[in-house]
Amino acid sequence: MSTLINESIDDAMIVSILAENGKTSLRKVSAKVGVPYSSLRWKMRKLEDNGLMLLKPLVQASLYGSIAAFIEVEVESSQEELAERMYKCNRVLAAVVVSNKVYAIVLAKSVDQIHLLLDELTSIAKVKSYIVKYGSIPEKAMVPIKSNRDCKNCILKEAYGEMACMPTLRR
Repeated sequence: MSTLINESIDDAMIVSILAENGKTSLRKVSAKVGVPYSSLRWKMRKLEDNGLMLLKPLVQASLYGSIAAFIEVEVESSQEELAERMYKCNRVLAAVVVSNKVYAIVLAKSVDQIHLLLDELTSIAKVKSYIVKYGSIPEKAMVPIKSNRDCKNCILKEAYGEMACMPTLRR
């Protein structure tokens, strides 16, 4: 019977409550959703285990640097692999595959950092060409911090040290 209760919890409702304030206690969320705390914990664990939800901190985009770039990379193969690899990087806000191209939005502290990042990330695919367009992102925009566990032998770490990927929270 508890399975029926857990299955009836609306995923979208849980996510919308947490999107409003990620620090909302689970007791408050369970009260708003109208289910016991233990059922909510089970449901959230199930969402996380299935890769459908992950709670992460957001920081101001300006902590990553003041340079933003829109990158278009044309590759012969492994577009999905390149997009996946790019998306794991903290500096990549989005990576999208369209036909044989990968599009990404990147934040960095310098143009050199963007080019180093592009060299590193595109080393896994046969690149035909790439175009970089520079711009900006609203200073107060909030972006997620991703896990850097998958970021091994990163060229940015070699060039800029340990803080190359993660933003510093000091001003």
